Amino acid sequence: MNKRMKEIAKTLELDDSQIHKYLKGDEKSYVQSPLEFFDVAIEHLENRGLHPGGRLPWEIDFNILPHTLTIWAGMNGHGKSLIVQQVMLYLMTGDYSSREEKVLMWSPELAPVYQLERLARQIVGDPYPDPAEAEEAWCWLNNRLWLYTREIDCGPEQLIAAARYAQEELGVTQFVIDSLMKVNLGSQERNIYLAQKNFANILANVCRDTGICIHLVAHVRKPENELKRVSKYDIKGASELTDLVDAGFMVHRNKTEEKAREEGSEPKEPLAALECFKNRHGGHEPSCGLEYEHDGMTFFDHGNKKENFYEKYIGQRKTPF
Repeated sequence: MNKRMKEIAKTLELDDSQIHKYLKGDEKSYVQSPLEFFDVAIEHLENRGLHPGGRLPWEIDFNILPHTLTIWAGMNGHGKSLIVQQVMLYLMTGDYSSREEKVLMWSPELAPVYQLERLARQIVGDPYPDPAEAEEAWCWLNNRLWLYTREIDCGPEQLIAAARYAQEELGVTQFVIDSLMKVNLGSQERNIYLAQKNFANILANVCRDTGICIHLVAHVRKPENELKRVSKYDIKGASELTDLVDAGFMVHRNKTEEKAREEGSEPKEPLAALECFKNRHGGHEPSCGLEYEHDGMTFFDHGNKKENFYEKYIGQRKTPF
């Protein structure tokens, strides 16, 4: 593999010494005067109207704030992983956040080659991207996105170490764990819910401590049929998962509308919906209707035209190599 391809396919590889180094933060006193937080608190109050954090790329009033843990859930095939990946792409453009965003993704269900394919497909908007455009897309991701590629025996310690390493050494601000079901929490089935609760609690603490945002993708229990609208109570795993996160979203696909359109009916309802079911820091729980474009595996606002991500943000700019 030449130097250019090595840069494009840059991944994280942590040895045991790095895992132990970044597993815990520096010890410090946790008994502090409120005066120590005044400057930060005043700045927060003064900038409340500036929408800090990262916005979602749709018509939904929600910001991903620093220091927060978010859970994304939905039925298999309804697009939860695609939604999260699309959010990360837009955050990395710089147009949707008040800070420079860099992303670390852990997706053990997809080999890196297929993950790169899917990223190219979402960026270019074509099911079979032209190799030159795909290369431009991957070059654009350089120094914005990293892949954590450990698959076997990847548990909380390894993921937390990867998060701390990426945040401290690479400036990563967003960490996607896709998904909870692939995290090795031990083989004690009777204690699995307790292990999930403890894992989510540790993730929340890492967010508070470092400022990184962590996104946890979760499955839901299989309903009687795909037409049923699932809720936070259908998320697989410990009930405390939704208690411990700062925000939660459910991704729905409108299978009835999909079938009607396939049979020749005119569009009536959105093909999908993104529903916020928890918002600890904002109170309101917004939702929005979305369309789904299969070729580019992307979602866009119902009633609007699909934006060409590649043309707007990449084009044929010179690569950094």
